[in-house]
Amino acid sequence: MKKQEEAIAAYEREMVKIRRMVEECLEEEFARDGVWMPPHLQETAMCYLRHLGKCLRPGLLLLGCRVAGGNWEAMVPAACAMEMFHTWTLIHDDVIDHDSLRRNQPTAHRVGYHLGQQDFALSDAAATDYGLSLAILGGDLLQARAVRKMTSLEGPAPELVLELVKEMTGSLTPALLAGEQRDIELSHLPFEKLERTDVIRMMEGKTGALLDLSLTAGVALAEGRMPLGERRLQLREFAMACGIAFQLQDDILGIYGDERKLGKPIGSDVREGKRTLLAIMALENASREERQELLALLGNPMAGEREVERVRAIMRKTGALDHVQAEADRYVSRALELLPQLFPHAAELELLVGWTLSMTRRNR
Repeated sequence: MKKQEEAIAAYEREMVKIRRMVEECLEEEFARDGVWMPPHLQETAMCYLRHLGKCLRPGLLLLGCRVAGGNWEAMVPAACAMEMFHTWTLIHDDVIDHDSLRRNQPTAHRVGYHLGQQDFALSDAAATDYGLSLAILGGDLLQARAVRKMTSLEGPAPELVLELVKEMTGSLTPALLAGEQRDIELSHLPFEKLERTDVIRMMEGKTGALLDLSLTAGVALAEGRMPLGERRLQLREFAMACGIAFQLQDDILGIYGDERKLGKPIGSDVREGKRTLLAIMALENASREERQELLALLGNPMAGEREVERVRAIMRKTGALDHVQAEADRYVSRALELLPQLFPHAAELELLVGWTLSMTRRNR
């Protein structure tokens, strides 16, 4: 346990530097287009990047490059590309989920809403449409900028850069979209028709796929070629394990977390009837009366704090909370087992251990 705490501390110290480098790179990127980009579009596209989260994806790319022995500081543009790529998915996801807060700030479509009212005196309905339009366009802009940033890399062979761009556009984007679509589909299926594997597959697409490319890109940029064979499969397994653990923890925080720390409303998963492993496990293990109560509360947009607390209580009583937390821990353990196999001679493997533990052990 002491070694794990030391690994987290070492990672967090390095992330101060990495975060600063990523922020500077992003500022330069947006300054390039600011002279001609419509201000509202620029503001909507940039709003999340002014309040960076944990920088997990750029951090994973740079640490992967570093642990693999590469010139990681020269690969910051690639890390920025990953952060911009991740951010466009967040913007579109918030539109789909009708979320109003992210990182304790208004979501992109709400930023657009306020810009429409402020500068054009739009009505509520017109401002809503305006904000949604800006968010869609802002997400598209970030996706294009991410590809442009990746192609601007200096040092790696052009063939490798082209291969990474093909991975972003040809493999990663479809995987992310498939994961998002599965999430939407699940929301329309009755809980009794859901399988646990349905939720895991959705997580692999929505979260695991981008982590997979982030780590793979970092290693590829260090070694001058894409990892192949068994090693490539192990990199993917590591990323998927981390992604699933992260998402399971996120689902726990969505019901049991602290809204001030999480930066988004607590209990919205209950009101939306989000199809999570927590909900599935609770329904499987609930008594007949508890099951009826859960089905009445999950997806009830009018559910207040009392109703949300009742859902929390049933999830605890049925063991769903403990089970999902144990599942998250199991995925983390598997990820940690893989690291020494992936980097058997790495001098700074502790940093990737710290990254893994930090991303999957967020406070409630």
